Amino acid sequence: LGVDSSTRESERADWCVLMPIAVDSAGRIFQLPFVRERFGKDIHRIVSAIFELHKRFRFKVVGVEAVQAQVYIAGELRRQMQERRAFFGIKELTSNRGKDDKIYSLQPRFGSKKLFLHPTESEHLRHELVNFPRARHDDCPDALFLACEVSWPRARPARELGPQLVTPGGDFIGYAKDDWNWKIA
Repeated sequence: LGVDSSTRESERADWCVLMPIAVDSAGRIFQLPFVRERFGKDIHRIVSAIFELHKRFRFKVVGVEAVQAQVYIAGELRRQMQERRAFFGIKELTSNRGKDDKIYSLQPRFGSKKLFLHPTESEHLRHELVNFPRARHDDCPDALFLACEVSWPRARPARELGPQLVTPGGDFIGYAKDDWNWKIA
């Protein structure tokens, strides 16, 4: 799940977008129905929406930009996991890449038929992608980029990765079969 949040409350403010994706065994990424809403400063509503999406899609990792209010979202997600008995990894992402680089990096995935949009639930995403950078908003492509960033190890064919362990935080650790033992497990 990619989270591009906005806590501004004006009518012209950015949208908060919660973008779930699925990755198959061939490394193809499928955009799923997403949430695009103006939650304002209510972090609890954003976190509740994330847990609702988790009930529906059972995603493994949430990617949240580690800037401004997003840091609070990651902290609140961690706090509520115990209460809700729902667990997933949280990746706080920082990037020195510009917005253009992030959004344009999605194009090769589309071109190589590794990224697919939902056939009926992607109107806003399609509009923002086609009209980037001139669209009024770019929140949906930004959230899609974040989702792809946290899924990249899963989005590559398994034969390229070799054996992998996934930590509770969503990190991937490679290992050789000879190294597998009770301590690693």
